[in-house]
Amino acid sequence: MDITRRFPAISGFRVEWDSRKVPGRRVLGVWLLKPGFEEEIRREGGCKYKILTREYLAQGHDGYEPLRKGKWLINRGSSFSSIVRTYLLGMFSQHAKRRSDLARCLQESNSPTNRCGQR
Repeated sequence: MDITRRFPAISGFRVEWDSRKVPGRRVLGVWLLKPGFEEEIRREGGCKYKILTREYLAQGHDGYEPLRKGKWLINRGSSFSSIVRTYLLGMFSQHAKRRSDLARCLQESNSPTNRCGQR
């Protein structure tokens, strides 16, 4: 089987690679993008990152053997779309709660019993 060893889609990182190098040596560097600067991720750095991927890749197929060593954080029966939907709904509900808390504080800002610390 000829494996092209493509990179998965990731966000929040900058990756430099050389496709002419042999598999396993193509990645020249990876940087975690943070507001205002980049932090280099070293191969032997010992940092761990959580990733969301399909079960097929997590089982090591298509050249992703290192993912087989990872710990599963969810049940294998959950669908990819269900996980993303749950995450987004959680983010939405957190955002909605913050907005309602802010609106409540703004309404109460003229109240003598203000609980929002604005007097």
